[in-house]
Amino acid sequence: MEEPHRPATRTAFIAIVIGIAIAAGSIGCSQNAHDDELVYEMLGMPSRNVTPRSISLDSIIARDTLRVLTRNSAYTYFLHRGTEMGFEYELISDFADELGVELKMVVPPKWDDMIPWLLDGRGDIIASAMTVTPERSEYVRFSDPYNTIHQVVLTRESDPPVESPRGLIGRQVHVRRGSSYYRRLTALNAELGDSIDVVPVPEYYGTEYIIRLLMDRVIDVTVADVNIAQMEQSHYDSLRIDCRISEDEQLAWAVRPDADSLLAAVNRYIDHVYTSGRSAFYNILYRRYFEHEHRYDTFKNSLRMFRADGRISHYDDIITRNADRYGFSFSLVAAQVYQESRFDPNAKSWA
Repeated sequence: MEEPHRPATRTAFIAIVIGIAIAAGSIGCSQNAHDDELVYEMLGMPSRNVTPRSISLDSIIARDTLRVLTRNSAYTYFLHRGTEMGFEYELISDFADELGVELKMVVPPKWDDMIPWLLDGRGDIIASAMTVTPERSEYVRFSDPYNTIHQVVLTRESDPPVESPRGLIGRQVHVRRGSSYYRRLTALNAELGDSIDVVPVPEYYGTEYIIRLLMDRVIDVTVADVNIAQMEQSHYDSLRIDCRISEDEQLAWAVRPDADSLLAAVNRYIDHVYTSGRSAFYNILYRRYFEHEHRYDTFKNSLRMFRADGRISHYDDIITRNADRYGFSFSLVAAQVYQESRFDPNAKSWA
């Protein structure tokens, strides 16, 4: 899981964006015969000339492996001390157990590689918090939804808030071109008269990485699903969730157009854990990955209180005494305590 190269400066990031714009401009000047291909590329979709491969559920069971296309992120799939984790990973692992097959996670280089890889037979199913959209539905069949979310604007506490979609007028908003965020901002722009400067970032940037760019002041505004935004607030005190910019949207898994038997099995599973009433397994899993940030609320409130008198926790004296005893700096030990427990002696790992 290599982290994408991080731009060293705002100038470097702008240079990347300019490069993308120049490339897009040069493509746009090509012959009209390529116009359709450009549209699909901008949407993060494969060409209409891609012929989907046919792989039945019986074939998957016979090979004893379900191949899952996903992305590395804190809310989909990642490795923690050598253990595979993530909301999507654990949910589809449970589905694979029901099928009686092993699981193989496949991570394409970019977000917009997932549908082409699915159609090309490099994976059997996409499980990556993918929003159901009309454009994507032209190429894949979506399962019944397993979560409902909406999109929100993200800014920093130190900056003016965006109180309504109209507050985006004249602002630069950075998102992946192949994302549902880009699609929504494009539609919003049409409603507002093309007054939002929607800036595409490289497709290999995950949403959490784009949020990090926001917090590092490389960019000023971005958009994310509300559950992702709430989770990221647990890591960044100054991340602010501003206005909502979309109606409710559905997250679902995706299979090839002819994968009838696999889709039927997936829908039976989703009905069991979600549609007919969220199961205990689903609720525990959801809390583990998307609601653990609430346990940091006490820490955040106490931190604000202690900043008034120069302390950062109830335990400053203990930290100072033991740091001096063992030859460490106060800031190093305090940072370690914060990282492990947020100064909460009763903390338990969310994992």
